[in-house]
Parts: sequence; structure tokens; C-alpha cells
Amino acid sequence: MLGFSENPAINWAVLGLLLLGLEMFTGTFVVLFFAIGAFLTALITWMVVVESMPLQIVVFTVLSAGILFYFRDKIRIGVKGRNNELKGDVGTAVTIESDVASGGQTEVQYQGVRWIAVNETGQTLFKGSAAKVAQVDGVKLILK
Repeated sequence: MLGFSENPAINWAVLGLLLLGLEMFTGTFVVLFFAIGAFLTALITWMVVVESMPLQIVVFTVLSAGILFYFRDKIRIGVKGRNNELKGDVGTAVTIESDVASGGQTEVQYQGVRWIAVNETGQTLFKGSAAKVAQVDGVKLILK
């Protein structure tokens, strides 16, 4: 049975772990900031800086929101910067590793990494043939 510990620091740490696990499924980075807030609240509670539960909740909320608003734009700028770097890859040829119908997806090896490639050429691409990257959309290469 899932229960609470008498030590609130442990409860905050467990909440942080649960939120970290949830972040792995969402991949949005938003839940990550709340997990960090929970870990910091666990540390502050463990150091007996804050004893009352209402005050712990305030600390958690302020820390999580503060971390979220401080780092959110920095992460967003970093991701946009990486996508701009990849725009230079438009026009590069990739080798098709398995037959893929028009509108279908396959994986290709590109720059030493496996990518999802979407066939938007209007025709079937056959194994061993080359296709050009028309666009980079997140983790997908759009082939035309």
C-alpha cells in the first residue's frame, strides 16, 4: 500500500521522483521544473528550515514557478537555435534503407544518427535510392 512517510522531506523527494518519471513520458520540460521544485523543497524541509505543511507547499509553488519562468525561455532559445542549425541540411541527400511508400515513414542514418524520414516525394522510394531533405521538422526529416 502506498503511504506517506512521517518525514515530509521523504514525501517531497518521492513526489520529485514521480514528477521526474512523468516528465519522461511527456517530454515537455514543464513537469521537470516541478520535479526540481519538489527536490529543493525536500532539501529545505530536511534542513528543517520549513516545518509547516502549508509553508512547504508555498515554498514548492514559488520555487517551481520561479525555476519554470527563469529557464523556460533559455531552453526554448536553445531548441530554436538547434533547429536553425539544421536548416542548413536542407538539400542534403540521404540514402533510403528500406522501401517506403509516398506519405510513409522510415528511418535513415544521417550524420551518424538515426532519423525518422517522411516520404513526401509523391512516389515510392526504394531501398538504396537517394532522396533530398526538404525540411527538418523537429526529429523528422521531410523528404521531397
